[in-house]
Amino acid sequence: MWNGEEAQFRVDFHASKSFKSAQRSVHPIAQFTNTNGTPFTFAFAFESKKDGKLYYNCNQCVEAKQKELVDGSSIKTIHLYNNIIVNGNPSDGHYPGCQPIRSAQVHAEKKKSQASQLVGVDEREGRLHWTKKSVTNRLSYAKISKVPPLMEDGSLPEQLTKTNTGQQFLRFEAPDGSKLFVNDMCLSLLEQSSCWKVDGTFKSAPKGYLQAYSIHARHPRGESVPAVHMVMRDKKTANYRLMFRWLNQALQERRGDSSVGALSSILFDFEPAARKAFIAEFDTKAERSPIKVRGCRFHFGQAVVRNIDGCGLKTIKNDPIVAKWLKQILGLPLLPPKYVRSIWLSHLRQPPQVPGYEQACTRFVKYFQKEWIRVPKRGNNMKKSDAHILLWNHFDNALCRTTNSAEGWHSGLKSAWPGVNPKLNSYIDWLIKAHDEHVTRIVQLDADAPLKRRDPRYVKLDENIARAKHRFQ
Repeated sequence: MWNGEEAQFRVDFHASKSFKSAQRSVHPIAQFTNTNGTPFTFAFAFESKKDGKLYYNCNQCVEAKQKELVDGSSIKTIHLYNNIIVNGNPSDGHYPGCQPIRSAQVHAEKKKSQASQLVGVDEREGRLHWTKKSVTNRLSYAKISKVPPLMEDGSLPEQLTKTNTGQQFLRFEAPDGSKLFVNDMCLSLLEQSSCWKVDGTFKSAPKGYLQAYSIHARHPRGESVPAVHMVMRDKKTANYRLMFRWLNQALQERRGDSSVGALSSILFDFEPAARKAFIAEFDTKAERSPIKVRGCRFHFGQAVVRNIDGCGLKTIKNDPIVAKWLKQILGLPLLPPKYVRSIWLSHLRQPPQVPGYEQACTRFVKYFQKEWIRVPKRGNNMKKSDAHILLWNHFDNALCRTTNSAEGWHSGLKSAWPGVNPKLNSYIDWLIKAHDEHVTRIVQLDADAPLKRRDPRYVKLDENIARAKHRFQ
């Protein structure tokens, strides 16, 4: 119990998550305001409890320490008993570089929160007025906030299974511990979306997991938004099937029928396990299925170019004749699928004659025919060849030919955790905050907010492709 230390200073408690230094915890933030001179406020987050006293660490000290380590310096800690600080002046002894919050900012944030409640502003309406900068500021401080620890058995604490607005976020957990996160608003977007894009990354997966995997849904207005997040311990077909099975069942239950909504196409990289799992669980081979499974055109081009170099053509690929031949091969996904094999066999299978590079050209032709055309060695049954060509053909896609938006998200993930595999609780805490940005964007798109400006080069490229298709037909 308290041993009678002299009580001098009192704190106020504030449960808001608005402050960039506030920590999402079961204990509210303790705020001390110094009113001598220009008012300023320190925010303290709960650390521990002992002998009836609560111990709180200064949030601003934590931020300062993250920016620069100073030997011999420590974070300011206050000791509370009945909401009173019993270990001296809370303004003294802070970490070098610790910057308190202006009290005017604290007051304004508190009044904004109260005003929203008084006039009945709901979550969706509030998100309409969030800016990209305000959400980014939250994320930039997410990694230095206090993160709830994992449970003794390694499972997530309850607060890491819900969104910041209290909705269920962890929706499925496989026997091996792989986890799927999605909320109801993102499930609704999946129902409305005509195109999904999926991708995974291994470099920034949480410790103990093989990869972070995500599904991005194209909003009816054209932008793609991250909707489903998974952390997976393996990348075998069986593991993917469990995840896709849960998702398929969840969407069917929401609709009350056997459909999953407006989905007409899904884009994968060319990893076979995930693709096979999706086909099996969503039954896309059935004649009645409206869903087309396609491979990313960017990954197609990346694989082809890599093998151009690997087969020994790197030094001549910019030769005008060779470059034209390779460009025509890279353009095959944009031809009607019924013409792809015949054009390959009649025209493109014969490479340009470049002295000294005959064997390199032959190696590349063999690679492309085996990997992408798949003409049978015996017989004339071309069904497997036709099916494989359809996988990477994009003649009927006006947009959505690549998974680049998903790739971009994972590139951002690598930037958030450069060169490290974060702890699971740190990763999920960060993901919950990132999810706020995604849900906010969905709300804004639903309300006809301006679309992100596309790169003019890609707009021009799409126009050229559309004109070429029209001429061809």
